[in-house]
Amino acid sequence: MEIEEITNLLIRIPYSIKSGPIPPLRVVNDMLIRGGIDRGMSGSLTWEPFELNDRTYSEVVSRLRQINSELIDADPPPNVLTSEQWMEWRLVQRFGGENSELSVLFNNRHAMKEKLENFERIGDQSNAMQLKIAIMGIDAQISEILASARKKN
Repeated sequence: MEIEEITNLLIRIPYSIKSGPIPPLRVVNDMLIRGGIDRGMSGSLTWEPFELNDRTYSEVVSRLRQINSELIDADPPPNVLTSEQWMEWRLVQRFGGENSELSVLFNNRHAMKEKLENFERIGDQSNAMQLKIAIMGIDAQISEILASARKKN
């Protein structure tokens, strides 16, 4: 795939690069290797899965900066590996801070999702359902915090 095609793909992926800092290569590759993304009401997109090497990533970043000179690099912690973690990290940076309620909720959500995967793996549907309900509650709290923060901005 050519640099221009990759650049256009990344711009079209909802909440990836168009309006914010440029994610590190590991996060971009996490998005690209999936072959698609679904951002609900913000849209979905599919493509043939692939990864970028360092050189191609640098060329794509240069092209993105030609298109939008205000794009900046981001330096998330090393544990931000996936596109989901990237989005959460950006939200925490923008609306909360590392020790904010938002950050705590995301951490709790991750812990619950790990437990949910374990319950599903062993076939414990009762505990899995309880965790799914708890996760939906956390998602509702996150949505409330984000809606309130956006009203202030």
